[in-house]
Amino acid sequence: MKQSIPNLFRIIIGALFIGSAIAKTLAFHIVIMEILYYQLIPEALAVPGAVALLAAEFALGAFLLIGYKVKVMTWATIGLLALFLLVKVSAVARGIEACPACFGTLLVLPLEIVIGLNLLMSMMLVYVLIYTDYEAKSSFSWAAVRRNLSWR
Repeated sequence: MKQSIPNLFRIIIGALFIGSAIAKTLAFHIVIMEILYYQLIPEALAVPGAVALLAAEFALGAFLLIGYKVKVMTWATIGLLALFLLVKVSAVARGIEACPACFGTLLVLPLEIVIGLNLLMSMMLVYVLIYTDYEAKSSFSWAAVRRNLSWR
């Protein structure tokens, strides 16, 4: 029972990250425009930056969801959430109206809610770090994934 809450948090955040990456991929041009709008990287790096961001977001979500290298993926996800938060706060501090398109065009939230969600997810991930039993045998195996995905 003690492991069920960290696992639930991990699965929820993994699913949110996958959903966000898919939604942003469907509105890829908006992601590029948002990156350009924040003026944090050169214009030539906007497309590769958007691709890297979406790939990282999807991969972290998938790895959290399946429970692969939980400690490493949790720290990496906290880092990505910190980056998102830093970008939003930096934009506000520089007088740029932040565009909170976290889920592409599917769901546009007010900036305060986006910051709150980032902080909430970060706290959930800290809980995962603290209360995950890393000494216990992991239930994850590539053989099980292959077996579950086979059509036989």
